[in-house]
Amino acid sequence: MEDNSKRTEILEAAKKRFKEKGFYGCSINDIAKTAGITKSLLYYYFKSKEDIYIGLTEERLNRIMKTVPEA
Repeated sequence: MEDNSKRTEILEAAKKRFKEKGFYGCSINDIAKTAGITKSLLYYYFKSKEDIYIGLTEERLNRIMKTVPEA
């Protein structure tokens, strides 16, 4: 359960930083610092900033799919 919680914290930190600085203006260091973790721990969960962005996109799509009634 802790793994999922830490991953969620990283995604929330990334979302905040992407809103403030944009994708290209934000660094892995920014995200790690906002999440209160080390870069190496961030890399344990995500292999790149692009991977974090994909994680955010997947979360959003999953939320949308839950609201769409089955056809």
